[in-house]
Amino acid sequence: MNNKTADILLLHGTIVTMDPQRRVIPDGGIAIHGNSIIAIDTADAIKKNYSASEIINVPHHAILPGFINGHVHAAMNLLRGIADNLPLEQWLNNKILPLEKKLLNDDFVYTGTALATLEMIQSGITTAVDMYLLEDVAAQAFCDYGMRALVGYTIVDQADRLIAAEKFVARWKEHPYIRPVLAPHSLYAVPEQILCATRDMAKSLHVPLMMHFAETASELETLQMRYGLTPCQLLIQNELLSQHLILAHAVHLSEDDIKLLASCDKLGIIHCPTSNMKLASGVAPVTTMLQHNIPLGIGTDGTASNNALNMFSEMKIASLLQSETTHNAQALPAQTTLELATIRGAQALHAEKYIGSIEVGKFADIITIALDTLHQIPAYDIASTLVYASYPADVQTVIINGITKLREGKLCFDEHRIDQLKNTAASYRTTILKLSKT
Repeated sequence: MNNKTADILLLHGTIVTMDPQRRVIPDGGIAIHGNSIIAIDTADAIKKNYSASEIINVPHHAILPGFINGHVHAAMNLLRGIADNLPLEQWLNNKILPLEKKLLNDDFVYTGTALATLEMIQSGITTAVDMYLLEDVAAQAFCDYGMRALVGYTIVDQADRLIAAEKFVARWKEHPYIRPVLAPHSLYAVPEQILCATRDMAKSLHVPLMMHFAETASELETLQMRYGLTPCQLLIQNELLSQHLILAHAVHLSEDDIKLLASCDKLGIIHCPTSNMKLASGVAPVTTMLQHNIPLGIGTDGTASNNALNMFSEMKIASLLQSETTHNAQALPAQTTLELATIRGAQALHAEKYIGSIEVGKFADIITIALDTLHQIPAYDIASTLVYASYPADVQTVIINGITKLREGKLCFDEHRIDQLKNTAASYRTTILKLSKT
């Protein structure tokens, strides 16, 4: 007789826990109550001890912690493919920024963020780290569609943005799955005085900082000419390594730079392989960073510089890039790559107490991935199958904060609501095409 009540039971899948022991539980079961995992065991044991109103049977599936997209500009989904095949500076300054000046409003940000959220859910992403403008609107879109998100309040060179940033943090700080972050854009775009003021505010408000960092060779040249310092030296000069800091890209780093970053126990780095390749920015020294035990995650970046929010292709490319650039086929094996998208990514965000692995007490951010499709069989190693042979279409279940968002591969949202988003995106396409030609 069942003597304990849960809300959801996930049964008969292979649980890839990503816990400290990296346990894999065949024919496993998970009990979820509220927004948390309350039990993990064999499927038979879970069925014996728990009852629930929602039972999800997933034989021939992997059950994983949801993927963590460590760096994205969600609203830029509406700019997907409008400025391809350009290096970063031309792409940003000649194409993207002029368009954004003409387009930026609440509806643009809400629609783009909502579209990105649904795309990420279909890719098995349960946490996103977003960095854009009109941040309250973006946070509301994530909230409305039920995605866990760190939402960065972007700071560039306007001091009055700091006043608004403090109010933004106050509005969202107690939200169950929206976490406000202060986001100075980059070392080259933010004056030192504002950078330091942002640092002090983040410290007083107890929120992390995040920024673009060492993304291109020209960024290093700019900082050298302006300050006579490398990006890492500038971080030290401005005391930015003394608090929680999330750095996106980190492509152009020397061995000495990596040693400096490794000495900071509050640092996380997000690797964006596809975006860096597409913008010809270079390849981050991932293997070396891992050797120095730097917390490292994976990000897609925005679709304007990636064209997809696909964590499967991101994992595969991340792994293969390290093999190619280090001439070592074992540089970033599938198991480690899968960790970058889950538990290591959580560590990079300083959120490993709550997400990134399937453990009792953590948030119920869980996905299931079919393992029996033609493109996956025969399967000899589950990490290999997931990283090298799987696609977003293989994601069958997504649960975020204990709420089912994808069931049997179908989004759990009103179809009319999704159609409205598609229609709005189509109208933006017509507008953006006209604006891009003026």
